Amino acid sequence: MKRLSFHDFLGTLRSVVGRFPFPLLLSLVGTVLAIVLIHVDDPNPWSNMLMVLSLATPVSVVIVLFAEGMGWGNRRVWIFNAVLTLMMVGYFFILPESAELVVSVFLRHVMWTFAFVLGVTFIAFVRQYGEMAVGRFWEFCRRLVVATILTGIWAFALQMGLMAALSSTDFLFSLSIPDERYAELMALIAGVFCTTFFLSRVPRKPSELSADLAYPKEVRLFTTFVLVPLVSIYFIILYLYTGKILLTGEWPEGQLAYIILGFSVVGLLTYLALYPLRKEVAWVRAAGTALCVAIIPQALMLMWSLWFRVSEYGLTENRYLVYVYGVWLLGVSIYLLASRLKDIRVIPLSLFVLAILCSVGSWGAFSVSVHSQAGRLEDILERNDRFVDGKYVASDNEVSDEDLYEMSQVLNYLVEEREVYWVIEPWFEEELDFSDVNRWSQAEFVMEDGFGLEYRFYVPSRGEPDPRESFNFSLSDLNVAIPIDNHEFVFEYYNHLITPISVGEKTLRLAVNQAEERIDLTLDDDPLGYIPLKELIDRGMKSSQFRPMHLEDATVVVQTEKFNAKVVVKSLQGYKEDDRVLIDYIFTTIFLTLK
Repeated sequence: MKRLSFHDFLGTLRSVVGRFPFPLLLSLVGTVLAIVLIHVDDPNPWSNMLMVLSLATPVSVVIVLFAEGMGWGNRRVWIFNAVLTLMMVGYFFILPESAELVVSVFLRHVMWTFAFVLGVTFIAFVRQYGEMAVGRFWEFCRRLVVATILTGIWAFALQMGLMAALSSTDFLFSLSIPDERYAELMALIAGVFCTTFFLSRVPRKPSELSADLAYPKEVRLFTTFVLVPLVSIYFIILYLYTGKILLTGEWPEGQLAYIILGFSVVGLLTYLALYPLRKEVAWVRAAGTALCVAIIPQALMLMWSLWFRVSEYGLTENRYLVYVYGVWLLGVSIYLLASRLKDIRVIPLSLFVLAILCSVGSWGAFSVSVHSQAGRLEDILERNDRFVDGKYVASDNEVSDEDLYEMSQVLNYLVEEREVYWVIEPWFEEELDFSDVNRWSQAEFVMEDGFGLEYRFYVPSRGEPDPRESFNFSLSDLNVAIPIDNHEFVFEYYNHLITPISVGEKTLRLAVNQAEERIDLTLDDDPLGYIPLKELIDRGMKSSQFRPMHLEDATVVVQTEKFNAKVVVKSLQGYKEDDRVLIDYIFTTIFLTLK
């Protein structure tokens, strides 16, 4: 057994730095940014920088492997790295503020990152063809999987060991090590160690790997005794359920699509794991063929089951991507059945192309989904005689509770979640003024001030009167500084917070009292008093027309013998049924002085 030495470690480190200098530099900068984010209150612009680096790192690895596959020298690699740097800068400047909170931007970023992670698997073999190339590709991917597993094991062991060492040192020597040290440790291990360890195990010259290596025993055992039985059981359950659907005529909802998606992923992994044995073992060839045949009707069932949801609720990004995956699954299965070579590189390559194509353009997931939901909203308005010649028109016709709820949900998607009000803006004759409207209240504002209809959080039971009135408001003055008024303490509270708050040397606990419509305060387990909410709840009742709350309307001032407080309620949501109040959510900033 070869002995490990510090000299060997340094040699390996020099080798990986010499081969992947730019990816390691990016991961190091990303680690520094992650540590900065631990200590700052405002994540901008650090979070956007981290997003850019998380995409650039796999791209830079792809560049190195592509250059090796093409036989290029380091000079061309650095030219590509320079171009990548310029593209990173451009990408950063086109990202919106807090890009991770913008659904379409974040999902597009994930799709691009996923695409280039897949690119790592096949990019070194772009100039090779035939069975030998496919064999090298399989061996390269096997080593990448092993490297990933080993990286995870080493990272977990290091994280647990070093955290235990820190905790022990803290306890034994009373050092009061702050919690941030543990988060910094996690960032260092994930950003520096994991990247370096994984890249050190990426095979050199992958295009020259031997494709005639013995099939690993552990892979054969895992595939034969774990993956194959799992796929078989999954296969039987799905086809039994398909038979039930055909017999009963009760078509499934969208969840079936995700079940089939899971089955197909496990099935394809099994096919890939067994691939080198298909020429030597007859049952492997038969199992591979049976798997591809079994996937075809399930892919059709996936798209059919999803059609029920799309026909009723329109397309969203998730449904769009599942549809695309169903088409891809059908195409890959037919290819693996019909092709003589069965080049499995088609699987990651086609996914790479689809991930890029579906993330951009008028045909992409975002554009198609937005226009699908806008069309759904238009259909609802048309059947209620409120949409003529591309314009919204007022009408005295009563709109059903179901339609009001559907319109509210579509507006949530378009106006608040995707921020694409411009899609429906041409429908209105007069421009809506959003200057005093909080982002998370804009859908309600459009519903009530634009369409003149009641915003609905839910659909009442059919045939029964609606027993509940909802209250909902958000603070509109988010960019206005709140006066402290000489209070001693300031902190934020929301109704799901159960952790006590330290005020000086005492412990303060807060709890929403639904029955009394107030927040009860306890100081060191002794009742301190309460903050009334009834007046705010009455202001937010849906019986009045929706308006965002200004600072003075969202503020409660309390003066008692034990404390003075000013409470600014930034968001309040709930229902009132008869005399009972149910507060779903409350988020506040509290200024407090103890007497």
